[in-house]
Amino acid sequence: MLHSVLDRPEGQLRGAAKTHTVLQNPSHYDRVTIILHWTTAALVIVLWLIGMTGYSVPREARNLVWSIHITLGFTLLVVLVARLAWRLTPRSRRPLPIQGFLKSIANFVHFLLYALLTIVLALGIWQAFVRGYNIFGVLKLPQLGDFSQRQQINYWHYIAANTLMGVTLCHAVSALVHHYVWRDDVLRRMLCSDGSARKDDSVRAALSAPVRSHD
Repeated sequence: MLHSVLDRPEGQLRGAAKTHTVLQNPSHYDRVTIILHWTTAALVIVLWLIGMTGYSVPREARNLVWSIHITLGFTLLVVLVARLAWRLTPRSRRPLPIQGFLKSIANFVHFLLYALLTIVLALGIWQAFVRGYNIFGVLKLPQLGDFSQRQQINYWHYIAANTLMGVTLCHAVSALVHHYVWRDDVLRRMLCSDGSARKDDSVRAALSAPVRSHD
């Protein structure tokens, strides 16, 4: 066994060591985390846009619009649970966090985003059941709770959703500052997984390597 390891070419040993280092200290998020992250972002934006414009559509189309809103809300709940569950698995990879004061700010913002997202979803689902909403005219949710509270729940759902979008906007602006002003990898590591990043690095290294003459 020892001889088989020692007999390996030096390049293979360096590659194995590099792979081990990447797994221990990844420079990018894994692919599943990236997909769940951007799916969450897309759903939050679409849900907010529908929530802000849903009452302005013609009355005959409102059931369709709010049915889509509620369906996407339940979808976002599934994505959020999947995201939290995946984060607990050993296959989930997260790069080392930034250090210092910025680390504290980033941790607080991430906690705030998860907390607000949970509150918005809880209020939205609560409201759907209080109203006993008929989704697409096909699936009628059971009416639970005090129907007279629907306007108050809707008000707090509105406040929480707008607060979530405000924090999300700050989060997005911060990522753009990291990318375009400070020119670090904070945004890039959420755009491609470790595997894609290593392929890109290998291609760049191959293109920049000096060409050896065969003379």
